[in-house]
Amino acid sequence: MLKIGILDRITIPDLEERILNSIGKIICFNATNECELPNEIANLDAVIVYNKITLTQITINKLLNCKVIVKAGVGFDNIDICAAGNIGIPVINVPDYGTNDVADHTFALFLSYVKKIGFYNNALQKNIVQYWKPGNGKKVHRLSELTFGIIGMGRIGTAVAMRAKAFGMNVVYYDPYLPDGYDKTYQVKEFKVLEELVSNSNVISIHVPLNRNTEKMINYSLLQNAKYKPILINTARGKVINTEDIYLSLKENIIEAYLADVFESEPPSDNTELLLQFSLEDGIFRDRIIFTPHSASHTIEARKEMREKAAISVKMFIQENKMKNCINYNILQRNNYYE
Repeated sequence: MLKIGILDRITIPDLEERILNSIGKIICFNATNECELPNEIANLDAVIVYNKITLTQITINKLLNCKVIVKAGVGFDNIDICAAGNIGIPVINVPDYGTNDVADHTFALFLSYVKKIGFYNNALQKNIVQYWKPGNGKKVHRLSELTFGIIGMGRIGTAVAMRAKAFGMNVVYYDPYLPDGYDKTYQVKEFKVLEELVSNSNVISIHVPLNRNTEKMINYSLLQNAKYKPILINTARGKVINTEDIYLSLKENIIEAYLADVFESEPPSDNTELLLQFSLEDGIFRDRIIFTPHSASHTIEARKEMREKAAISVKMFIQENKMKNCINYNILQRNNYYE
């Protein structure tokens, strides 16, 4: 019987067992660091990994019997996909389990800020009579008068675009990897140059994967192109922004607000100026920041779908040799493992 290892997070594999019991035995390791993984991982035929641990080349090389690694989730920056590809192990992710959940969360952050819901709620909690002041010095704009810019029009970026259009907003996007004609399909405007999108947007929402090209792509130099003091939203990956530059951009009023569900390190370090101003009751721009704890995809339905799809990916590969959503296929080809 095959051995299938779930390396982190899951301790009761009830969903996975319903899918995989017919082909193998599931072993849960519940590791928080790859150093905690025992030598018996060498006997695993398949691996499912979440985001609590990082699979480096050292650990991947110990997977002597492994046929496939499945990342339960979209991002795969915690797996050395090159190391896996170099020894013939496909790495498969689950890119579509939380598309609507993250898009909903992105727009919830935006609406909460732009309609000043958190600000009014906090004020009324202090003294509902004293602070019963609609407006209260806060400028609120009609949504249909705003331009919503999207960086990265993949699954989530497109879902966010559809929500913005439903509110009557002018939607623009930048994505150099999309084929021509995408703008006509969704009736949105494409910018070929990122700086032009930044210059023309009232809201900028980031939806790109983390890689060498996108790490710290949102920085002070880029944001200086902004004309309209935009609201910046990040529900993608923390490291696609430069935290120090976000602080500086808020301080110099280059951007109006920063709304984020992801951080460069998680939990984030509280010794950065940005986190300090967020945590202080009298922080200089506390009411221009909204943070959530990487919770955009944490709905009951999304987590269930993610686990099920990860297990199905293992089963499809073991039984049918199907590699849907393989993220290191080019590396496997280069090493002559697959034609």
